[in-house]
Amino acid sequence: MKTLNALLCTALAMSVNFNFLSQFSAKKENTLKHVNEHIQPGMNQNQIDSLHAITEKNHLQNDANLHSLILEAQKVNKTQNIYKSDACELANWGFENGNTSNWATSGCVQLENGGMDTYGSYPKVFNGNHSLKLSNDSNYDCLYSAAARTYSVPASGQTFITIHFATNIFNYPHSSFDAAKFNFNLYDNQMNVLPCPTYQAYYASDEGPVGIPSLQQTPFPATFYNPVVAGDLLFNSNVSFSNWHHVTVDLSAYAGTDVTMVFENRWCAYDVDWIYTYIEVDCPVNNNLPIPVCIADGNTELCAPDGMLATYDWEFNDLPMNNTQQCITVNEEGTYTLNFQPVYLECAETSYELTFELIDKPVANFSVNEFCIGQPVIINNLSQFGSDFKWIYNGQEFNGSAIPSINYTEGEDILTLIASAGSCADTLIKPLIARKIPNPKFEFENQCVGVPYKIVNMSTDPYNGPLQANWTISTTYQSSNWNPQYTAENDQEFVIALQVTNQYGCSNGIQTKAKAFPLPQAAFNQSENSLSENSALVHFQDESSSDVSLLQWAINEQTINTSPDFYHEFMEPGLYNVSLIVMNEYACTDTAFNQIVVNPSITLYVPNTFTPNGDENNQFFRPVFSGSNFDRKNYTFLVFNRWGEVVFQTQDIQEAWDGFHNGLPCMQGTYSWEISYLEQVNKEQKHVNGHVNLVK
Repeated sequence: MKTLNALLCTALAMSVNFNFLSQFSAKKENTLKHVNEHIQPGMNQNQIDSLHAITEKNHLQNDANLHSLILEAQKVNKTQNIYKSDACELANWGFENGNTSNWATSGCVQLENGGMDTYGSYPKVFNGNHSLKLSNDSNYDCLYSAAARTYSVPASGQTFITIHFATNIFNYPHSSFDAAKFNFNLYDNQMNVLPCPTYQAYYASDEGPVGIPSLQQTPFPATFYNPVVAGDLLFNSNVSFSNWHHVTVDLSAYAGTDVTMVFENRWCAYDVDWIYTYIEVDCPVNNNLPIPVCIADGNTELCAPDGMLATYDWEFNDLPMNNTQQCITVNEEGTYTLNFQPVYLECAETSYELTFELIDKPVANFSVNEFCIGQPVIINNLSQFGSDFKWIYNGQEFNGSAIPSINYTEGEDILTLIASAGSCADTLIKPLIARKIPNPKFEFENQCVGVPYKIVNMSTDPYNGPLQANWTISTTYQSSNWNPQYTAENDQEFVIALQVTNQYGCSNGIQTKAKAFPLPQAAFNQSENSLSENSALVHFQDESSSDVSLLQWAINEQTINTSPDFYHEFMEPGLYNVSLIVMNEYACTDTAFNQIVVNPSITLYVPNTFTPNGDENNQFFRPVFSGSNFDRKNYTFLVFNRWGEVVFQTQDIQEAWDGFHNGLPCMQGTYSWEISYLEQVNKEQKHVNGHVNLVK
């Protein structure tokens, strides 16, 4: 390939400083020469001066466009750090992203994704799916088209980059200075053109096709291939074209600096000829460190960088392999060294060396147990041959940790592990099986001290499965019953706690405080505890606690009164159970008990006078018994006259003497009587005597 200044990087360096004033004299002379090539017969001086002005203006504009393009490329390199990566899928070196991201462009540029060139019948795309086309053959507004990319050259190791381009040029009869050209140059951060590499390709009437060894001409004029082609058709010019050309550039001399690559097309200043170029660029290659390569199942292929033309020589563990292919197939661990010499190498004359280290491919593997939401996620890393691990969960990365600690987010059920060793990596994705926890719930109402609590378990399970319940109430009661019963012994505050567990062992618990209602204190006083039946009147008085709101007295379970104090007469002998039931504002009750003994007794009343005169008053004489302490079956009642004669006798306690004897009324006077009866309690026979007056 022929360069503009000193072929194959001579010591003569060409610098572009954009100092137009210092170069004005030389440009003016060449501009005048260019104008002369376009003067047509019959043009006056004004027309010639106009051509001169147009030429000068377009040359200055092209230089300004180049200046802005380099600035933009440098800006992109500084702001987009991710694209300093050598990974083509990120850096978009060969336009494989289907766009011009990370490049700066100017003028008419377009992406090509296939097809054959109109004039040279070569593919529009050399490698991959896309190329970038600078300018075209039909647009008069494409006087200047360019693409630029700034690259930060690594500070160590040998760095090289391979570029590919194919060019078509309209063969207008210009001299070499004025011809439409394809330029490739490198610039430093001060916009100085670097001495190597620098390329031009053009067609000149005084030199013919220049710049690329494969540059050749079509056998027919341009209009044969494209009837509407742009350009000065008076000359019926052919087209010079080259198939894809490949150049490998050594950038080692610029280690640690930024360089800007510029691909540029410049047309003639008068829109009468054209040039367009397809370009592609391979990822930069740096050999400062060995390249780790994973051992795949079976054989592994090692290859030189793609896209360059070179000679190859392989070594294994520093021993020759006698293999000169671009790619080799290997299956043994160790170090493989590739020595290669690019055929089209610029800026260096030495061969390159790349080292590949064949290592075991990591096998990503891990286990994760089922877990309950809210509990720790237990992960076991079972990977093999990995030295670095990256875990990805819910958009968050955990680097450098063999086993991460993750906080589970419901709905995010995928865990990813990337195990790597060098550039070798393996990825495993597994689902997280998170079990939902049950929903504990219960209801209860506070009860009075001593009354069992009715606790209703209303817990549910997301899976509608069975649940186990575990209750802890206060500090003394535990139960596994679904609905437990608990009786508070006092009115101190206590805690009711429920833990439920489903079929997957997932538990959840709730607790609440409770407090039993206090009990009132029932108490009363009674005037007598033991008395006889004929004088059995008792006074009862309430002495309960002050919080009593209602009370109720009962004797032998029969309610008799609701007043705080009252009197009650017992009519029969016996043992009487007296109770006082009291209630407070919480409807809690208490009962006080006592007993009263009413002893059986007997009282005998015998009148001393009676008047059996038929006036219906006091007509009969009989003893009157009260009490129950006698045996009615052992009763005898006798009445005697003054002579001791029995005038009346009976064994029936209800029968009385009517003052008659043997059917005749007895005389007025004093009579004696005798009563005999048996006391039931002590079984003692009693005899009582007395007198009665019969008055008429």
